[in-house]
Amino acid sequence: MWEPYKAARAALANTTLPSNVKALHLYYHELVAQSRKMLQHYLTEGVLTDEFALDNTPQLLHCVRECNVTIRWLMLHRTARHRRLPESADAAREAEQLLLLLMNTAQLEYKLRTRTRARTRARTRTRTLTLNLNP
Repeated sequence: MWEPYKAARAALANTTLPSNVKALHLYYHELVAQSRKMLQHYLTEGVLTDEFALDNTPQLLHCVRECNVTIRWLMLHRTARHRRLPESADAAREAEQLLLLLMNTAQLEYKLRTRTRARTRARTRTRTLTLNLNP
């Protein structure tokens, strides 16, 4: 497919070297464990309060972003047609960890979205009341 394009073919050859693919595979599998630890911390009952969410918004968004990137990479490369990733004996365990990461990420996103919407609605109601009281 890329034979007519020498530069593209060279770039793809560098990125699809078995050593590079293995390194990326290991990197993203390590991120699964790290991301799950972060998610478990944020999803622990009583941690994700309104005040905590406001004070730690950049860290929370970074966590969600990292989780989504990891999920996307692993899901796309699980079904690669030309499989260059090492075959894992723990494929079922890896699939379970990926599914748990997906569900925990969705739960954190949902909690953040509902808290943000509630704060926005409360702020809008307060402004409306203030405007109505001060003609």
